[in-house]
Amino acid sequence: MPSRGKSQLLVHDLRERILSGELPENYRFETLPSLAARLKTTVATLDKVFTVLQREGLVTRINGKGIFVAGKCRRHYMLIFDRDAECGAYGHKAFFVQIFREKCKERNIRLTVFENVDSEEDCQEIRKFLLDNPCDVIGLASRPFAEGLDRYLRELPVPVIGLHRYIALDRSVTYSREWLPEAFDRLRHCSCNSIAVISGDTGPAEWESDLSYNERVLGGKLADKEDSYLCPIQPREGYQAALDYLNKNPSLPCGIISTDSILTLGIISAILQKGLRVMRDVILISHINRGSILAEFPIPVWNDVCNIADLADLFFNAAENPGSGHISIPVSWDDSALKTFPENMRKEVTFPVGHVDGVPYFMPPPDLDQEGSLAELRNRNGHNIRIAKTVAPDPEKNITGSFIYAHPPDYRGLSMLNAPAADWRKVFRRLKQMSMDTVIFQAALWSELNECYYHSEFFSRMTPHEVLENMFEAAEQENMQVFLGGYGSCSGWQKNFSATEMKCELENHRKCFEEIRRIGKIAGMYFPAETAFDGKREPRKEKRMHDLYRYYSAMIKDADAGLKVLISPVSRDFRGREKVFQEFWRNILEKSGVDILIPQDSVGGGNPLERLPALWKAWKECADGLLIDLWANSELFERQGYEPKTNLVPADPVRVKAQIALAAPFVTKMVCWEALYFASDAAGRRGTALRKMLEKLI
Repeated sequence: MPSRGKSQLLVHDLRERILSGELPENYRFETLPSLAARLKTTVATLDKVFTVLQREGLVTRINGKGIFVAGKCRRHYMLIFDRDAECGAYGHKAFFVQIFREKCKERNIRLTVFENVDSEEDCQEIRKFLLDNPCDVIGLASRPFAEGLDRYLRELPVPVIGLHRYIALDRSVTYSREWLPEAFDRLRHCSCNSIAVISGDTGPAEWESDLSYNERVLGGKLADKEDSYLCPIQPREGYQAALDYLNKNPSLPCGIISTDSILTLGIISAILQKGLRVMRDVILISHINRGSILAEFPIPVWNDVCNIADLADLFFNAAENPGSGHISIPVSWDDSALKTFPENMRKEVTFPVGHVDGVPYFMPPPDLDQEGSLAELRNRNGHNIRIAKTVAPDPEKNITGSFIYAHPPDYRGLSMLNAPAADWRKVFRRLKQMSMDTVIFQAALWSELNECYYHSEFFSRMTPHEVLENMFEAAEQENMQVFLGGYGSCSGWQKNFSATEMKCELENHRKCFEEIRRIGKIAGMYFPAETAFDGKREPRKEKRMHDLYRYYSAMIKDADAGLKVLISPVSRDFRGREKVFQEFWRNILEKSGVDILIPQDSVGGGNPLERLPALWKAWKECADGLLIDLWANSELFERQGYEPKTNLVPADPVRVKAQIALAAPFVTKMVCWEALYFASDAAGRRGTALRKMLEKLI
């Protein structure tokens, strides 16, 4: 039976047993591996089952103790969201639900949450659920359900409170939209003569009891019609709207107001692609979602983050007071970026983000001299091939592991975004044919790319993809050892990092780990934020990376002392700076809790092949002195450009053989970046040649 059908049957069966009392209050379930074996299913499938039951308030997960049947509740509340509830003020939906759930727990109220209620079938499923599960009040943010409210609640006298201003409803709690005129005033105060508004108001305004953003702009004559952009709430739509506006060459500084932080992600990309500076050339005011990429920019915002708890309290008050009607609360401003303008300029942007065929990628910096850099790179590539031909291969050694991913963050590669478990099984079988028994999944999400590769409540604002669930199901079936990367960001490359940013970064690592550690069986956790030695000591950077590694390691070991912690820093040619190199890394790694150090050899990016023995010797001395296991990360690619479509190709097998031979004397295991694509037929003749070579080395 397909795992999806199996999970639905298990959810139904366990729900009935809990509600009937067969499974009593505080009943403790077996461990997931034991239960999976008895029910003849997988741990990944059971994790999905208990995630659904937890959302319905029927079970409770307690870290380190297990999964229990939840206690009996005196009331039952329900929240219903459609897909559009991820947008605008309800881009904070995950935080609202989190706080709402905590408040329900304090009040001994059972909570059931339905998401993505967008169709007639979805609405009928909720009606069936309500017939068997009496509910005291519904919080509604699903337009399809609201439109058919009389039918779906027929003979079900359940009070409804809108989490948006639906005319069809008598009561609602929401945020005010009165901030827009103030935003224009603030931009004009910053000498912006040209101001555009980019909004996601695509539905009919008459559905709401409040004016749309577009109506406020035009009715209040805040901006010209041609500078008011309406578009679907997706990053690429915000990108295109901003590009259309900036291509008109407005006088600088100009202003852009974004009514949704999801649009703002694309707007920032458009500003950077035009070679303009955020908060100097283009002053941006935006709604912000906590923990989003916008935290990386000093952008003035109207910010409802701090009001989420107030909104939840309004709901409970409205539930207890039937005549409350429509209630809205003002949003808070954070205009620190404007107060310091223009000194505050723009925040450091390490890698701008662009889109290729609708998929986000890290793009080359706008100021990169690509022509000059590529000429030097071609010389290095040719030099490395000549050196490789003089290196005797080591027939006893081979690469036994590979990094894998949802999709590569900076080149096309082999996208696994929509790959089912069956496709992952094919990949793992191919890797095993090359003697690879270990995979390291690069990152469970990418902050800057606004993508999350598993079902997440905390990071639900990001574009979701069900990648980890399918990957783990296949890994379990193919007996692959998995190390899992967590919260992915570019924090390791930033030159400046405030205390506030550090606090947010650590919290994001923790939240991500808490969610992903239950999805499947892992041997350890990989820290995705890379960094490198730049030829000199950098005390602030060293302390930041030490603190990140130490926090990350402690967090993981506290949850499971048996898990290993891995890092994979970049190696750069440090000719004549070996001592400083080791001082830099010892200061970062000492007492950090890192178990396995997997430096990239960086040969694919042009590191001289003849420098590898000195590089690996320095790494080994550093690792041995700190009692850290040393692995090698050999790059299987050759850089031939900087744009994601054409930048990386499979390396010459002769060069890879030399990389293996030069690393082998110093390391206990060799992995690579990456055999998923570069050692595959999908990469063309070069990929096929590399695959066949690695298969012969077994």
